[in-house]
Amino acid sequence: MNFLKVRNKSEIKMFYDDCEVGETILKPLSGTGSEGIVKISGKEDIDSAWSWIGDGTGDLLVEEFVGGSEYSAEGVFVNGKHKLLAITKKYTTGDPHFIETAHIQPYNLPEKYYKKIELYVKMFFESLGIYMGATHTEFKIFRDEVYIIETHTRYGGDRIWELLLLTKGISQQNAIFAEIAQKTADKFPVKFKIAASVFVIPKKMGNTYTLEQLTNLKKIKGFYKTDLDSKYYPVRELKSSYERIGYVIVGADNFEELQKCILEVKDILEIE
Repeated sequence: MNFLKVRNKSEIKMFYDDCEVGETILKPLSGTGSEGIVKISGKEDIDSAWSWIGDGTGDLLVEEFVGGSEYSAEGVFVNGKHKLLAITKKYTTGDPHFIETAHIQPYNLPEKYYKKIELYVKMFFESLGIYMGATHTEFKIFRDEVYIIETHTRYGGDRIWELLLLTKGISQQNAIFAEIAQKTADKFPVKFKIAASVFVIPKKMGNTYTLEQLTNLKKIKGFYKTDLDSKYYPVRELKSSYERIGYVIVGADNFEELQKCILEVKDILEIE
């Protein structure tokens, strides 16, 4: 996957002209929460993409767009060796900004992909000389190949670390300190076989959730946790993960039951 650090529209256009796939992603060189991410599907999109990202303040990264579904690999180093703990399936708003709307974990990939990402992540960190800490590596599967998009020497955000605790009994935070102290990390009780974090993106400005809605939410079989209450939410244009107003965590014994829980959450809160 080709990429280039750029500072102006001319450099973006030059990269796009050389791009064989015909689609690119423009994003800040340093950022979080999908902030500033925009897909460029044609030369006519470059001006609007430049405006979306904030008129190019600072260095930007333009890279070839990779299709396919999005996932992340959660891991930790134990005795200097990387251990893959779980795969997370990521759901987003899609083209053009790909803001994350939900995560499901653990997600069962076919064995051939699991082995590939396990090997790729291990090789990636070895090449960087990293042998300690938690890891969170985002990747896509496209045309039967695994592509690493980005990686971090930290645990996953968006409550991904909490899903790992609920479904595997593993605290990445605890594992980090155990590794430093050269001790075995504690295991915690497993609550669900599979779990999801669902993010709340209201359809209208100033949405207020009623006490009845929140009570019904907690009646869902598999409900675990929410940070919502019945306050007034100043809903803004969705530009990044920071405009989402809250989350709900649910769990189940299998994928089908979990999907039912997620649909109930969306129905009660009137979200897509």
